[in-house]
Amino acid sequence: SDVEWKSILGEFTERVNHFCKIMEVTVGRITIRNQKTRWGSCSSKGNVNFNYQLYYMPRELMDYVIIHELSHRRHMNHSAEFWQEVENIARHIGNAGKS
Repeated sequence: SDVEWKSILGEFTERVNHFCKIMEVTVGRITIRNQKTRWGSCSSKGNVNFNYQLYYMPRELMDYVIIHELSHRRHMNHSAEFWQEVENIARHIGNAGKS
């Protein structure tokens, strides 16, 4: 329903903005899709797309995919530097949740 999609988009927007501040990156559009083979993507213009099904999964999984896609704002590849960025942010978030 439209109400459900707005709720899903609102949650993603809130989480993306939260991690953008932590990671000091920006994004263009945030789009929610019913993708068959992807959890998320990030375009070279900085637009991020997420699979709506992440909304129904554990929040840690949703956050990890958001961190993964936002890390592409610094590294538009899956290089060692990219994975280091993902790991650093995920570790930071994990430790913050344990305090």
